[in-house]
Amino acid sequence: MEKRNIEELVIDYIDNNITENIKEDFLNAAIHFVVNEELCSREDIMRIKYRFKKIKSNDVMDYVKMGVTYGYILYRAVLFHLVDEEFKSKYCEVLMKISSEVTKFVTMESDEEELFTNIRLAISNLYISDECNSKVVSKFNGCEIVY
Repeated sequence: MEKRNIEELVIDYIDNNITENIKEDFLNAAIHFVVNEELCSREDIMRIKYRFKKIKSNDVMDYVKMGVTYGYILYRAVLFHLVDEEFKSKYCEVLMKISSEVTKFVTMESDEEELFTNIRLAISNLYISDECNSKVVSKFNGCEIVY
C-alpha cells in the first residue's frame, strides 16, 4: 500500500468515507474516541455534557471538530500503516496532544484561548495547510456534537 502524507490522508478520508448521512455520527464517535473517558470521573462526564450545551462560538466548535477529526485519522493512519514508519511516533505524539487538549477543554480544565493555541500548535506539527483545515471545518459545518 502506498504511504502518503497526513494531509492527503485527511482529504481522502473525509472525501471518501464521511458522507452527508454519517458526518454527524462520525463527529460524535470521534469525540468519544479522542476524549480519554477512562480517566474521567462521573463529575467530568457531567462537565463535558454541560460544556457542550454551553458552547455558543462556532470557532470553538470548529477547533474541537478539527481536533477530533485529525485525532481519529492519525490513529487510523498509524494503526493501518498508511504512513512511513519514521513518522509514526510523531503522529502518536500529536494524537496524544490533541486528545489531552480536547479533554482538558471539555472537562473545563482549560478555556477557549488555551484550546485555540494548543490545538493550533498540535496541528502545526502535522504541516497541514489552511486549505485542508478549511475543508475539514466546512465538511462538518452545521453538525452538532452530542455528548
